[in-house]
Amino acid sequence: MLPTRPVVSVIVSLENPGETLERTLRSVEAQSFPSVEVLLCGPSGRLTALGDIVSPRFVPLLVDVPDNSGGAWKAGLSRASGEFVCCLLAGDELAPTYLEKCLFQIAVNGDDAGAAGEEPPDSAPHICVVRKAVLTTVIGSDWLGGLGEQRVRFASRLAAVMGVVPEILARPADPPLGNLATASPLIPEPIGRRSFSYAGLVTGWPQSRRTILLAMPFLKMGGSATIVSQLCRQLKGLGFHILVYTTVPTATIQGDTTSWFEDAAAGIYHLPHFLDMGHWPAFLTYLIQQHGVSVLWQVGSSYTYELLPNLRELFPQLGVVDLLFNAHGHIADYFKYNYLIDHVVTEHAGMKAWLLERGTQEDQVSVIPNGVDLVVYSPRPRLDWRTRQPRLPDDRRFVATFLGRLSEEKAPDVFLEIAALLADQPSIEFLVCGSGPLEPALRSEVAARGLTGRVTFLGFVSTRDFLPCCDAVVVCSSLDGRPNIVMESLAMGVPVVASRVGGIPEMMPPGEEDLLCEPADAAAFAEAIRLLACCPDRWRRSAQAARRHAEEHMSIADSGHAYARLFDDLREKRQALDRHLTPETVAAGLCYDLAARSSGPPSAALRLWRACSPLSWPGHFRNALLLWRLRRSGQEQKLLDHFDADYYTGQFPPMKRKRSPLLHYLFLGFREGRNPSPTFDTRYYLRAYPDVRRGGVNPLLHFAMWGEQEGRVPTWRANAQRVQRDTDDQRQGI
Repeated sequence: MLPTRPVVSVIVSLENPGETLERTLRSVEAQSFPSVEVLLCGPSGRLTALGDIVSPRFVPLLVDVPDNSGGAWKAGLSRASGEFVCCLLAGDELAPTYLEKCLFQIAVNGDDAGAAGEEPPDSAPHICVVRKAVLTTVIGSDWLGGLGEQRVRFASRLAAVMGVVPEILARPADPPLGNLATASPLIPEPIGRRSFSYAGLVTGWPQSRRTILLAMPFLKMGGSATIVSQLCRQLKGLGFHILVYTTVPTATIQGDTTSWFEDAAAGIYHLPHFLDMGHWPAFLTYLIQQHGVSVLWQVGSSYTYELLPNLRELFPQLGVVDLLFNAHGHIADYFKYNYLIDHVVTEHAGMKAWLLERGTQEDQVSVIPNGVDLVVYSPRPRLDWRTRQPRLPDDRRFVATFLGRLSEEKAPDVFLEIAALLADQPSIEFLVCGSGPLEPALRSEVAARGLTGRVTFLGFVSTRDFLPCCDAVVVCSSLDGRPNIVMESLAMGVPVVASRVGGIPEMMPPGEEDLLCEPADAAAFAEAIRLLACCPDRWRRSAQAARRHAEEHMSIADSGHAYARLFDDLREKRQALDRHLTPETVAAGLCYDLAARSSGPPSAALRLWRACSPLSWPGHFRNALLLWRLRRSGQEQKLLDHFDADYYTGQFPPMKRKRSPLLHYLFLGFREGRNPSPTFDTRYYLRAYPDVRRGGVNPLLHFAMWGEQEGRVPTWRANAQRVQRDTDDQRQGI
């Protein structure tokens, strides 16, 4: 049950009621953090006129403020019961994860306040979440001026104790009235920071809650984002609560599909964008606890595979479902961790047979074919691709289109070969829609073959909007599963000419076998396209058969119901394994040092105990031996490359009195989680490589001796960059 006392009190001024107030309340209602109370503060006349604006999720506390000139937040603060408060003006808008991310930032950093980036992007944060007691101390009796002025003044005073989430998550109603960097603080010294365990945020959703935590590497243009976003909408309609997180940073050029998930997901968390990697396990643990997650739905996140042992140890009741599109990509990770995975979903029978041959039990695999929204993707009048206007009745042009990623497994080079073979058919036009690593080479090949006037590159397009411009979609992949573009084309009545690979043959309508070709057989593809282009009746029959087949076999609603049954069955089987977790249990399971998140450095007595404890002697001996070996072999520079004495003593001023900051770090500082330089992250290295942690070896010494040669990385940022480089091509088919 949720606690009777809320964690956060959101105080909303009614200075500007109406549509702006409704916008603010809707954004508060959409918050992924559930333990919230809302106080609406204003003159009684405005309070009685709220009507339908009040949200059904919560019953707000109405606070009468006779004089609304600056006193609304003061009146609300006196009635707020939460440990934290967030003061809003009517018209402010918060992203759904605003409160949750700010609170977690406060939790792990021991801050007293948290904020996030605001629009416009270059403005300083003015909206914030702050401890009620701290805000009362900061304000004192200074409630002068309008609320906009108050907000800037309070934010400037809180700057010293406020952590900022590096994402744009708020849109203030009022323009910035000042700058935190230039505003003069009125507090003589910063408020002392407090320890606030992330486990303290847990409010405990009922275990009957049907909550799914969806793990994806990224949300970028591609088949996986398309199908999974549609499934999320179906599952939401069936009563599921969906949370989404990603683990790989992406570039803007790759296309962001976050908006596809926003109407279905209660919270979307791009971990690389707002949180240091060392805190990821704690945050995911928090999400599972806070929201009562019953199923982890894994869709291609390598990081999540590696975290499964920890999560399974902490949450034996958590069901794990893996979606595998094909026999490449993440299949190695699946076989490494399949003993922790309850069930596997594939899109077609061929992939299931492949898994069974390699030892997966039949009752652990389900075939759930992808589907498509048959209302969104329905036949439309044919359009001219240049003007997007209806085609004229006497228009005899035939448009063959490649829609997909320009990468090796999609074989766009075969599409160009087809275009060259049909050079004697001037009425057939060839369009390439999409982007990818092969694009420069393909453009060069078009010019070299003299196909510049016949083949046109259009970049990314909306398939739903562009398919009416196509007479045939060509899928010439050498490797594929169950491509979305085949389903979308068939649903819109556009014939498909495709490779006989993966699950494509079973997707094609009966009687259309002559439109299936062997991979790389450009001549067969060319003949199939010629057949459709030269015989209007044949094309019409194929278009009708396409839509009919989609209606009978490709409804996304069927896929959504199949997933819902699977998730519910798994949840029922595992819920008896649920157990109570304490913050200490969670921290131990994640090797996450709660004490290190507390305010200030350890006491002198604690540091002395750590240094002299018999438990530390073996580690001291190993570190001394390693340092001696490094110096004797002349490799000490490897160590010094990642040790900056000025940085170390600057971060920890008491170190300036030490004779050797390096020796302090090697034998004591690393145990306190201190970093030797900006290029080496102690906590990350110990968390990422448990063998180093268990051995008690100083992580920097280990890196200098062996880690660099073994391909280990010194910071989470370096790891994210390496993952991005290594997986850019590997994950293209996800």
